[in-house]
Amino acid sequence: MPSANVNRIDREIAYFQAVAAGRKQLYAWDPSHGSLIEMSGDPSTAKAALFVVPGTNTTADSFYGDRPVTGFGSWQVNEASGAVISFTVMTGPMPQLSPLMLDGPQLNTFAAERAPEYASFVRGVSASRPDLWTMSYEHSYAGAIGSAAESHGGTVDARFMAASVGAAGPYAPSSNTEYYAAQAPDDINRYYAGLRIGNVGFDIAPERIPGVQIVETGLPGFDLWKVAGSSPLVVKDSVEHHNALMSDDERTNGDVLRFVKKKLKEGAS
Repeated sequence: MPSANVNRIDREIAYFQAVAAGRKQLYAWDPSHGSLIEMSGDPSTAKAALFVVPGTNTTADSFYGDRPVTGFGSWQVNEASGAVISFTVMTGPMPQLSPLMLDGPQLNTFAAERAPEYASFVRGVSASRPDLWTMSYEHSYAGAIGSAAESHGGTVDARFMAASVGAAGPYAPSSNTEYYAAQAPDDINRYYAGLRIGNVGFDIAPERIPGVQIVETGLPGFDLWKVAGSSPLVVKDSVEHHNALMSDDERTNGDVLRFVKKKLKEGAS
């Protein structure tokens, strides 16, 4: 059987063939640093910009294949009839789940490293198109990046923290930004949200950020803390519900997809 690495190379080749053919819009790529940003939509007609920042386990390979991480942003662009442009943003190495947990999402150091880069990207788009209304959709670990980026000038008109880890304090929200947060009742992040010791953890849960508006996900599940001795099956479901908030399938993530669509429409008007 072909190795996973060979399959990845095949997907990478197919991806850049699609870029060359104009089927993909590669905005920035720096393999030496581990960054990749893909654009969707027409800048000449856009009135709002959506920045989608995927979280834990994101790599360049996440952009390849039949179900790329760009799906959420592309769905919003397709629904907006030219009024929205999206960028799926990975500015550098992201935390990865591994048995030893040496570079996992428990470390807030990745957020500190990626935050200046993300802020620079946001400032660059805003400088080139100051007329655009901007929204940042941050999934999982990316919520901490979006929070940290604000102190580097990476502010947007609205932030949506989807199944987010929260923020590493001290943190104060921007007075010029609308804040939204959503997570399933049994989201895996609820196990440790609001806990931090030094470089491990995030002491500010997303739902506790001052002024944040909670958006219902429509996902099933129940509060993990109310389940005595949670079984592996319960944990598996909580991970699936966590990942669902990056889905572009309306059957899975319809409530959040439509909410973001509504906000983008309002911002573009």
